[in-house]
Amino acid sequence: MIDLNPTFIFAKDRAGRFVLVNQAMAEAYGSTVEEMLGKAEADVTADAQEVARFLKADLETMDTLREVFIPEERLIDATGKVRWLQTVKRPIVAADGTADRVLGVAADITERKRAQEEILRLNADLEERVRQRTAQLEAANKELEAFSYSVSHDLRSPLNTIDGFCQLMERAAGDKIGDKGKHYLSRIRAGTQQMSELIDGLLSLAKLSRDQLRSEAVDLSAVSRKAAQACREGEPERQARIQIQDGLLAHGDPLLLSVVIQNLLGNAWKFTARRAVARINIGGELDASGETVYFVKDNGAGFDMHHAGKLFGAFERLHSHSDFSGTGLGLAIVKRVIDRHGGRVWADSVENEGASFYFTLGTVG
Repeated sequence: MIDLNPTFIFAKDRAGRFVLVNQAMAEAYGSTVEEMLGKAEADVTADAQEVARFLKADLETMDTLREVFIPEERLIDATGKVRWLQTVKRPIVAADGTADRVLGVAADITERKRAQEEILRLNADLEERVRQRTAQLEAANKELEAFSYSVSHDLRSPLNTIDGFCQLMERAAGDKIGDKGKHYLSRIRAGTQQMSELIDGLLSLAKLSRDQLRSEAVDLSAVSRKAAQACREGEPERQARIQIQDGLLAHGDPLLLSVVIQNLLGNAWKFTARRAVARINIGGELDASGETVYFVKDNGAGFDMHHAGKLFGAFERLHSHSDFSGTGLGLAIVKRVIDRHGGRVWADSVENEGASFYFTLGTVG
């Protein structure tokens, strides 16, 4: 049974001579059981440091009468191959209570050791890749900041120049410019205004990717009332019934969640412009899993659900600019904010019967 065991089983005396060796251990040393019996550790192990280490553990076991566990030790076998062993040594106690023999059982853990080293190597490679990727992201963020600065200043300047000279031309020419000329100038000014709004939208998208999120309680009811008041002040002639649920609380970044409400409510306000009385409902409810689902519903123009996949893409528009103005960035900004909060956003609509937008908020990272 000892010879059939794949682990190394051996016994030595105080001089380090083998008094028991099994077949597996003899083969590892390139010898036979008969040849190894009676030989000292130094006779079969070329490495003097290994010999000293083995004998030290043997004597410690016999002197203390305690078991010694060696989690890993190196052995160079007869072929020159490095093996790693996990060894337990126990004293063989005589009738007088002393020990002059030690029994050892050693398991070959070479493959396990190799696997551990491979894992360490892979982890080191992964850490290096993460470090490189982090450096790349930091460089990209710096480039993005430089681009944002350029967009904010270098592009706005010519737009302001165009708009300013259009105004001067209109004043200088007066009635001489004619209705057609005034129309052309108004189209130019409208184009510069739209471009300015696009720049604002792009800067908002870029800023959302860089800013550190805050995590605190947010009163979405109060945020919604403030946004609704701004809509009414902008178009006081509009007839609108805006219902806002009380006690609508959330947890996240207060500034970014305000952006979400402003965009969703702003869309509802815009797309109900052709209704005699606009109806907008803002609230929240628990779904089957107990998660709060917030919503903004309106009775406006709605949209065809076949095109719903385009809703949250940058510059995607389901209505022409002549019907409803806008940059096509509002919902893209909403999705970016919700994604950063670990939530979901989706919509449901029937064309010409209104639209409903829903979102959840996960844990802020």
